Amino acid sequence: MKRFNYLFVLLFSITMSSHANPIIYEYIDEVISAARSGEENAQFILGYLYNIGNDKLGIVKNKDEAINWFKLSADNGFPFAQYALGDAYTWGDGVYKDRREGYKWYLLAANQGLAVAQSCVGELYRLGYGIPQNFTEAKKWYRSAAEQDDAIAQHYLATLLWGESLKSKNYIETYMWFNIAASQESEIKSESIKNRNIIAQSISNSDINKAQQLGLEWKPKLSQNTILYNEYIERYINILKYKK
Repeated sequence: MKRFNYLFVLLFSITMSSHANPIIYEYIDEVISAARSGEENAQFILGYLYNIGNDKLGIVKNKDEAINWFKLSADNGFPFAQYALGDAYTWGDGVYKDRREGYKWYLLAANQGLAVAQSCVGELYRLGYGIPQNFTEAKKWYRSAAEQDDAIAQHYLATLLWGESLKSKNYIETYMWFNIAASQESEIKSESIKNRNIIAQSISNSDINKAQQLGLEWKPKLSQNTILYNEYIERYINILKYKK
């Protein structure tokens, strides 16, 4: 779940957010001024920079400042800040650990179509972290993220379907999602490959061919917020300069 730092770059829709085309800033002073004026994209950028620190821009790592700016941005409805707060509270990063609070913020971002947040909501339901364990809800949210090409969600959707397959003996969709997840770079790629291969030993070649064909025909449907999230660092943060 904690993918805010290392999956931020790796990463239309159920809902179209008004934040899909935020302002592009050129200088850090512009970001600071806009953030203080209440602009949610600038508030998120400042929170992100404080969260990791940036010597080039003169920003010293400060978790308290990061959380403060994330909260302001999230309260203004910015989904990436809502997701960041979800991570912070779920893992106690810069704040006290409160997984119920983490769920609240993840859910707000997930409802704006952000795939990585949808996957995290699914994870909390699957594990019963901060909320009652509910595999039906977990599968629903994993599927939403999986359809947006989130490899982690694809893997765990397949895992939940696998449990159902043990009763129905229909492994085609389970194989398909493990196979799709296995084709992507993620920290659980090897596990997806292993599980796919285990299932392959239990089903016919005909069913494997059907599953592979379904995978070839499947196309991801990314929300505008997920598309923006995937390119956000390059488009909005790495371009920033210290001063004119």
